[in-house]
Amino acid sequence: MLEHFLTDEKYLKNVFIHTEQLWESQFQQIKKIYFVLLGEAPFYGCRESYFYNESSNYTEFFRHEVYPIIKRTSLSKNALFKHLRENGFIIVDIFPFTFNNKTAIQFRNRDLLNLFCAFYEHYFKPKLEKIKTKSTEKTSFSLRYRRHRVLSDIITIHLKALEFLLNETKLGCIGSNNIPLDVEKFEIEYRKTINNL
Repeated sequence: MLEHFLTDEKYLKNVFIHTEQLWESQFQQIKKIYFVLLGEAPFYGCRESYFYNESSNYTEFFRHEVYPIIKRTSLSKNALFKHLRENGFIIVDIFPFTFNNKTAIQFRNRDLLNLFCAFYEHYFKPKLEKIKTKSTEKTSFSLRYRRHRVLSDIITIHLKALEFLLNETKLGCIGSNNIPLDVEKFEIEYRKTINNL
């Protein structure tokens, strides 16, 4: 694996720096965090595809028909980010590296649990600790993809260790088998955060 990793090291490092800067910019502008959507590092690639990159197009990662104000509109990313920030919504990637179908190593078909454990202390935990500084007693977490449900138990353990209060101690999941995202489930989860404002 190391031999292949060295091939992609420069790309992965540059993308990591860029996406971390974009994420940090969003985080700093949020006063209180009510909803955390746990995703997976973006494919990025030559299009610089990343949810928090205003210069890239929308991707299937996030469908923004979530709330009446923005439902089925053509909101710019900038306007959408503003709306989400005002409502305490943030996306956090579980893994740091932007492996994609052109990198030698890819997340698919890998042992997600071992990958998560390998990255937790140096990547994911610091993100959670930052979120903790802006969280409330009702801050909720949900997984973006169904395939990440294998991580539900260990993520729940870490969230409890950091004294996040989870609804019924369960981690939500808005992924779907048939479409990239279960919009109805997402809307239910998201509305809960709106009602908590």
